Amino acid sequence: MDLYLQETQKLMGQVISDNADEGLREILEYHFETWGKLNRPKACALIATSLNVQPLSTLGWAAGLEMFHNGTLIHDDLQDGDVLRRSRESVWRKFSPNLAINAGDFLMINANECILRGQLGESKRIELSRLFNKMASEVVDGQCREFHLSELETQKNISQKYLECAGMKTASLYGKLARGVGLIGDLEEQELLDLEDVFFKLGLLTQMQDDIIDLYGDKKRDMQGNDLKEGKVSFLIVKHLEEYNYNFETIKKLLTRHRDNILRGEILIMKEQFMRDGTLARALSELMDRSHALMRHEYFTNRPEVQNIMMMFLKQLLKPLDVLGETVLNINQSLSKLAVGHGSKSSL
Repeated sequence: MDLYLQETQKLMGQVISDNADEGLREILEYHFETWGKLNRPKACALIATSLNVQPLSTLGWAAGLEMFHNGTLIHDDLQDGDVLRRSRESVWRKFSPNLAINAGDFLMINANECILRGQLGESKRIELSRLFNKMASEVVDGQCREFHLSELETQKNISQKYLECAGMKTASLYGKLARGVGLIGDLEEQELLDLEDVFFKLGLLTQMQDDIIDLYGDKKRDMQGNDLKEGKVSFLIVKHLEEYNYNFETIKKLLTRHRDNILRGEILIMKEQFMRDGTLARALSELMDRSHALMRHEYFTNRPEVQNIMMMFLKQLLKPLDVLGETVLNINQSLSKLAVGHGSKSSL
């Protein structure tokens, strides 16, 4: 895995070096002084191994997705007003908002160059490039939907709107990542659809976990509760309004205030309220239910190796929630007891 990640970073570095001038390279070198978890390249390598696909054949695909993801991070920090990324000043704060836009644009555009430099035949690279374009369009669409959702014009169908937004903004990348590895491995279309489906569902869980961690964990930002300050309709907000719809106007007033006018004390109050009124418990319960349903997906009946990889992903996903105590411990334990291929395909 270390060699694979080094080669992924090397390819991204080559594309940046070849296509960015000195000023832009300085910004990008700053951003990549800390690489983060490299979860997307790791996922490509692990999925490839589970499908008996040569991992090194997926390097271009992995590098392209990681480069695109980092471009979205730079843009997200600017759009959300986040001053820290990976415990350091975010790019827009370190340099300027305009330069951050340019740096993010560069990474998102040149991600396709990584794919085209992959060690695959021309037809396969073109197919992956088209898949990348579809994924990138869905991610941008999801970001637009997130801003619209945060306007809170109505609470009608708020759960469905949240899932649609998270599906495009986050889950699409996970689903298309897996499909791309399957394409490289020449899987049949039906298996590609199933593979994309299970990792799309993992992507939804990832967004839900991220929303919970924002208020109850440590995302290496300046403080907890950034989603509240940024006015985002998070998974916790959705679960709260599902049960307490009469609080809609109160929640809307909080989320539509400027982030600088939301005090730390108000965030702590919301944190305590969500624990007292059962919002946190309901969010964790849905996370558990969806995790169980995912592990019982019928696709794993014939692909136990992929199920083993999924189990690992889910355990890593839930580990940061250990700070919440026994509830998450019970989720981990119950997941470990699930039988391979047990049950039918979930509608979740």
